[in-house]
Amino acid sequence: MTINNHDNLIQKLDGRGEKILKENINQNEEKVFVKLQGSFGEGLVITDKRLYVLKWGWMTGNTLGGKCNAFDFNNITGLEIKKGLLTGTFEVLTPATQNTQKNYWGSGDKSAIKSDNVITFQQNKFNLFQDAIKIGRELINETYSKGRRNSQEKSNYSELEKLAELKEKGIITQKEFEAKKKKILDL
Repeated sequence: MTINNHDNLIQKLDGRGEKILKENINQNEEKVFVKLQGSFGEGLVITDKRLYVLKWGWMTGNTLGGKCNAFDFNNITGLEIKKGLLTGTFEVLTPATQNTQKNYWGSGDKSAIKSDNVITFQQNKFNLFQDAIKIGRELINETYSKGRRNSQEKSNYSELEKLAELKEKGIITQKEFEAKKKKILDL
């Protein structure tokens, strides 16, 4: 992984945010790359394992408690950042959420502040959230690449098993087996 150290992207959340984070993330098992507080009792945390959206406080609909939504990288279809004149939103897109447009000042189902997959922020934090999105996208891409590699390895293993079976049955020679094996393994 080539994520550079961005100390400015790890900031202290307010008391309730840190408490929710501590209750939901074992920071000894996950390396935190990003920890940013949003506008209204919201937090974005990106670790080497997943992305978290934290919500607490009455503006987010969590007057007494709070919640932590975890998104595995392989379930994220994209990350989107929107910048308005004075405000912005950071949105985690998944198959379940990608068609639900949220708005910083929206209400009800359109409220970004109350949405489980959106963090709102002020204009002065735009660059921090832009850097966070780059890190998140890199981790998502790395996860998808690993999945493709694993899938290819399984496919290669299956082909090698079939070849070995053909060789055992005498359908192909040892020389043919070795040639096809090299081709499959790209040697």
